[in-house]
Amino acid sequence: MLSQRIRDWIKLRVYSCYARRYTNEHTRNVILEESLDLFDLFNELNTSCINFEQGIIDMEKAGDLERKDYMRNFNILEIFMKALYNVVHTKTYTISSTNIGNVDMEAYAGLLKDVYHIFSPTFNLTDTNPETVNQGFKREHLISYQKRNFVTHRSNNTMQDLDEVNKTIAAVLVSYLDLCYTYKDALKAKVSEVKRANYINKDSYCQEVLEENKKYFHGFTYIDIAWKDDRDSSSAVTLSQLLSSSDNHLKLVGEAGSGKTTALKRAEYLMAKTVRESGKGPVPVYLTLNELLDGTNIIARAAARKLNITLKETLELIKHSEVALLLDGFNEILVNSLKRKIASEIDELGLKNEKLKVILTDRSLSKRDMPVFTQARRLILFEMSLDDKIRFIKANSPDAETKTILLQEARECPETFVTIKTPLSLKQLIEVVREYREVPLDITEAYINALLKRELEEKKDININYLPYHLQALAVLNNDIFSRDDALEQIALVNRIKGFTTPDSLACLSLAIDLGILQCEGEDNLCFSTEMYHLYFRNSCRDNKLKEKIDEFRS
Repeated sequence: MLSQRIRDWIKLRVYSCYARRYTNEHTRNVILEESLDLFDLFNELNTSCINFEQGIIDMEKAGDLERKDYMRNFNILEIFMKALYNVVHTKTYTISSTNIGNVDMEAYAGLLKDVYHIFSPTFNLTDTNPETVNQGFKREHLISYQKRNFVTHRSNNTMQDLDEVNKTIAAVLVSYLDLCYTYKDALKAKVSEVKRANYINKDSYCQEVLEENKKYFHGFTYIDIAWKDDRDSSSAVTLSQLLSSSDNHLKLVGEAGSGKTTALKRAEYLMAKTVRESGKGPVPVYLTLNELLDGTNIIARAAARKLNITLKETLELIKHSEVALLLDGFNEILVNSLKRKIASEIDELGLKNEKLKVILTDRSLSKRDMPVFTQARRLILFEMSLDDKIRFIKANSPDAETKTILLQEARECPETFVTIKTPLSLKQLIEVVREYREVPLDITEAYINALLKRELEEKKDININYLPYHLQALAVLNNDIFSRDDALEQIALVNRIKGFTTPDSLACLSLAIDLGILQCEGEDNLCFSTEMYHLYFRNSCRDNKLKEKIDEFRS
């Protein structure tokens, strides 16, 4: 930053030049102040001017014989000028500022001449005699150019007049300041761009994302299953195609197990990989919405914590679409007041930033859900073909025997896979076959039994023995979605009917959620995470006469 002393020094010598160019005193002062501010602003990006102030002080103190050398040192400022000029004419000068000692100074003389042409495009410095040029601003630049050129090329032995030296420097500064002011918008944009690039170490951050994704997908191979527009069931696009499309606002919707979270984590991986390999594209920021804290700028603050930068810096990155927001599980936000605030913030982010990549996942497709991100393109999982399922089996079977059993089933009994519609249900089938070494007649029952058995063996939770009865009772409640209080009452009722004394109702409910059989839906509401689970436990409740006993007890 220029000190006040140097700012005053510049004003004193530049003001008279500006006076001839801008007759209105207020306008002149405003332009000069803003030009100095821009000069400072751009100087933050370029260390070439670090000795600028000392150079001016040394020149003022120097004797006549020393002054030429100081003038030559002052020419380092032209490196700054070159960088400044390259903001708006990037192909004109590409000389590295670190190689100033090896550069022909004629290039810099030419640069100064080009700057004068910005001010007066028809003004030709070549073969122009200063004595024949009209007095005024043009002559000031011409004298500056010629004197600076003489000094650079060591054409003169001494500079006799200190005032003349200062006048030359002042004229050069007028060039710099005018260039700053003329291209102020471009300069501000450039400064902002460079500063944003320094907010985070993109390479390091994206490497961390890739490492985290390795852990997330450990033992699992992602299959690029297609998604379709919910208004056009005939079209299908892969995740990679979605990311490269011009659709910046996307909403993945569907039932639990349809692969929304997996797709979002895959998107995070692909984006981070692109940034690491090419340095291009937005930096992905994956956020689990039900973990966000209430307040203002909820999403932006969470992104700031993830990126380990300030909120102000994060908002700048969002404003310029240099991050991509991957927002997972809108339906899993438990508190409705918080859910409304997050919905409002997502909508506002989308409306204000058309180029900002935002991908949101939401489970339900029903009209009763809270509307969010309605302007986004809505996509649902495209129905998996048998070939898709076979690809999944080949990639994700844990051992050769499991793979062989499933591939044989696909060849001989393809109808087995008709009801397997989501990646989660296919993954469950693989786990069942690994456990039983065959494809059972009732896949759902086999999977649930395997799930409960593994939970009992690994965590030794006694509540697992009572959980099937509790889930059966919940499956025959009047509504698909039920309150936590209704669920607890129903569980307590089953305990009384069956004579259970050990299980804790709340612990059993929490266990069902942990296992993924139940999930939260809105504030204090629950439902079965898939229709498959709901149907299985409802039929079981009727088959073992538990529903009759519940109805009897209530009547």
